Amino acid sequence: METVERVGRGWYNYYHQKSRVETPDGKAMENWYDRDLSKEEVNASNDHTLNRESYGADLCRTLYEAYAGVAAANRARYSNVKDMRSAVNAKYMLGRDYQQYSREEREAMATNEIQMTEFGSLSLGQAVYNDPHLKGQVSTTRSDTPEFNAKMLSKQISNVFQKNGIDLSSLGGARFQFTVSGMTNRLGVSLVSGNADSSLLQKMTEALNSGKNSENLFYNLLYDGSRKGTHDRAQLAKWSLWKDFSDMTGLDIRDAQQTKTGFLFEDGQDARDVYKQALQNSTSVPAQYKEAAYENFEAHVENALQYDMRQTPDLELSMSFEAGQAILVGGGIDVMA
Repeated sequence: METVERVGRGWYNYYHQKSRVETPDGKAMENWYDRDLSKEEVNASNDHTLNRESYGADLCRTLYEAYAGVAAANRARYSNVKDMRSAVNAKYMLGRDYQQYSREEREAMATNEIQMTEFGSLSLGQAVYNDPHLKGQVSTTRSDTPEFNAKMLSKQISNVFQKNGIDLSSLGGARFQFTVSGMTNRLGVSLVSGNADSSLLQKMTEALNSGKNSENLFYNLLYDGSRKGTHDRAQLAKWSLWKDFSDMTGLDIRDAQQTKTGFLFEDGQDARDVYKQALQNSTSVPAQYKEAAYENFEAHVENALQYDMRQTPDLELSMSFEAGQAILVGGGIDVMA
């Protein structure tokens, strides 16, 4: 049986247990506590994303190193899960070598060794916290703050540029504004201050529109601004209505005329009726959720009717980028990459 040292760090389903996702032959699946968000491209949300800076990640990495060797030896010795678990539990609970530890500590060591043997990974919980292999002060980073998101976005955007052949030093001290449309997910780059020629702006624009970067940046800024309360309410209401209607029907509700009670298309159909018909024919929404889906759309309609949608600009979200820093609106976030 292959060892972690031979095929690489990460987790595997060594004993092919059906309760766990099977892993590709000879390829490790990344452990959550090894995931480095700063090495990725733009994420739709960095909030609460488990990664190497999350609470307890350093504990799991420490214990990974402590158990990697014995886990590999267990896999070489025991060909099935039942024999391996029995042997490990007996070692800690019945053997003399660990009697100086409390029952909770011995149970924690047994659980962690078994997990490492079976999968080459650890799950954060009491077994980790109670393990006596851990020593010293634990460092933690909250990953649910705007500051953390700005820090990760700074690195992710820089990664996108470097991947697309843009030398970060060529940006100099210039400040750029990135603006992404909620209706098209297309992103534009403009120069706010400093020097940058049109070819550089074009390269930056193409890079940020590659893959899912522009779409993910829109949703990242959407969430960031929502928790700060910085979005224009009318624009947000327009986008929410448009998005729900477009996803369900494939039509653009901006083509409908706003009345006092709803939105009417040229053929006289009410947008509610168009949505309801599409919802009834939909196979993507389970039957038990269709009533709730329609009620949610009605709520979007009622919210939008508070405003004049014809006079409300489409929702566009912006941020600034300067010297490797993501500068997000509505919080004075200015975090060095």
